Amino acid sequence: MARRSVAASRKVAGGLPVERLAEPKELRDIGARPEEMGPVVLLVLDGCGFNPFSDDNAMVTAQMPNLVRLIEQHGCVLLRNDGETVGLHPGVFGNSDVGHQTLRGIVEPAMPVLIDNSIADGSFFKDKELNAAIDNCLKEGSALHLVGLCSDIGVHSDINHMYAMLRYARERGVKKAFVHFITDGRDATEHATLEYRVDRETRGQRTPDIIREVIDDFMGGRVQEVMARNDGYSRLMGSFLSSLRSAGYIDEHNNLIYADMQLDDILELVDSGRVAIPGYLPRAEAVFAKLEEGQKIKIETATIGGRSFYMDRNGNWGLTETAYNAMVRGEGKIVRSARSAVEDAYNSGVKSDQEVPVSVVVNEDGEPVGLIRDRDSLVFYNFRSDRMKQLVAPFVLPDFDRFSRAELKVFAVSMIRYDERFDMPILIDTIPNPAGLGMVVSVHGEEQFRTSSTEKGPHVGAVFPSFFDGQSTEPLEHEFRVLVPDPEVEEYHQKPTMSTRLVTDIAVRTIGVREKYRFMLVNFPNGDMVGHTGYETAVANGLRIVDEGIGRIWKAVDEAGGILVVTADHGNSDTLMNASIGETHREHTIRPAVTVIAPARRLGKFEYDLERMREDPDGLTIADIAPTVCQMLGYPVPPYMTGRPLGRMVYREVAGK
Repeated sequence: MARRSVAASRKVAGGLPVERLAEPKELRDIGARPEEMGPVVLLVLDGCGFNPFSDDNAMVTAQMPNLVRLIEQHGCVLLRNDGETVGLHPGVFGNSDVGHQTLRGIVEPAMPVLIDNSIADGSFFKDKELNAAIDNCLKEGSALHLVGLCSDIGVHSDINHMYAMLRYARERGVKKAFVHFITDGRDATEHATLEYRVDRETRGQRTPDIIREVIDDFMGGRVQEVMARNDGYSRLMGSFLSSLRSAGYIDEHNNLIYADMQLDDILELVDSGRVAIPGYLPRAEAVFAKLEEGQKIKIETATIGGRSFYMDRNGNWGLTETAYNAMVRGEGKIVRSARSAVEDAYNSGVKSDQEVPVSVVVNEDGEPVGLIRDRDSLVFYNFRSDRMKQLVAPFVLPDFDRFSRAELKVFAVSMIRYDERFDMPILIDTIPNPAGLGMVVSVHGEEQFRTSSTEKGPHVGAVFPSFFDGQSTEPLEHEFRVLVPDPEVEEYHQKPTMSTRLVTDIAVRTIGVREKYRFMLVNFPNGDMVGHTGYETAVANGLRIVDEGIGRIWKAVDEAGGILVVTADHGNSDTLMNASIGETHREHTIRPAVTVIAPARRLGKFEYDLERMREDPDGLTIADIAPTVCQMLGYPVPPYMTGRPLGRMVYREVAGK
């Protein structure tokens, strides 16, 4: 394959010359690792997927000359990091959690899939801890509180799990249930709390069940019957009809403009993103209304606010205190409805649901509708631990001292184990599986090094539980790690460099000690963390620092005689605009990971032949990274690894020899 210029490459590949792939050569297997070889360094560019289009692509804006140069010199492959390739449902974009777990070489069913399956087969509702929480409500005559992120993206939670628990609580006879509604705006689109439309270019979509019910009632001629209910479900119907009307599919009398349209045609309008649907809050209110119908249960939203407050993970305890005081003391912005809290936030200039101020919903007498009180049951339903620890801590830690808390005795349950210090029941108790690349290096008695900044510390194993080690809470033998604090800012567009230069400094110095470490794992978080802010200039500036780090690390690896492997866990900064809705894009994408394998020049004739790229280009995933690294290090690939090596270590035949 002839080499093309950088300029020519950009015209067809959004700035990255991905057509420069490994070419067939006269190669011969080398068998074992060359004695003179230095460390293998796995560099994860968090949130940097491959987007073939240049528009609204911060990676193109940043130019990233060092990454481009590596690709031109060594070729690259595109590895899938979404859906079933990382243990998620098909069509769902990946995230840092499942991405790093998969990078260790093993694809396991992700937590949302495990929970969905247990709900489907009924085993979820046989859980003794869930039933104990409900029994407490029935015994004490107290309320059930559900606390979690209210979206269906599947990174931290799934609102459908909350619905399932409410249905079960109703069946068991619970009379009072309250939801503490955490708005997203980060993994979901920025205003998805009130209105939702998918961009099919960046993620998958399935029509929510409650919207299917609305469409079925509309197509069945039951609009007047539904609207007479005057509840959350009728309001959802009204909102959806308004969307259809605005898009030109029904008239002012709710008659179809195109009389031959069928149910499947309406569903296609939703799935394709051509018709916006009401967001998570109006859909939740509709579900609550349907669950209350003919029953004695009352379901209300007690507090509402952005995840920046409820789900801080960086020790900003003032944010956590704000959420806690609203839930327990009724302190904060007072609103008569959850919807008005979000509308007020939008009107005041709040750009994303994640920043919606924490609000307390009150009744007509001005009293909070659902404070957490003594003997109440709390279920924290997020299935990822890192962003729930701070919120849960004041409810369960006996020696909590970060801020003044109320004297409460509650029955608190969490979806998974959030922290080893928390003495609380859990609904899904999984056993950590430390098997994977890190374990392989440890078993072979060789030393490894991990480093990142605070935001991605758990992902590389710089703090525990370690995603790269299958949620293990214990360090491996011969493993060393350094965690670099990230700057304390409200959002990373204010400091897009984050601490990446310091992480690079540490990595470069460590690579220089070539005799000590055989394997190193480094994470640059800017593409993801700054990408979530949606500020294109800031994201591009962050990626320029990432590219600077790539260049410095490559220089160090080259001098040490090692091999640099550059990849990504998922996409994000590759797309900064939801094209179909004209809205800033802040969430992850389903874009694949550009992966480069760059052996040091001092290794001379040794190189890595990406032969699978020629044989099976569509079947490559990030699970293939770990067995590839095993191969480079001269280790047998363990049979439990679900990935396969991308090629083989070889040396180039010298002419005339």
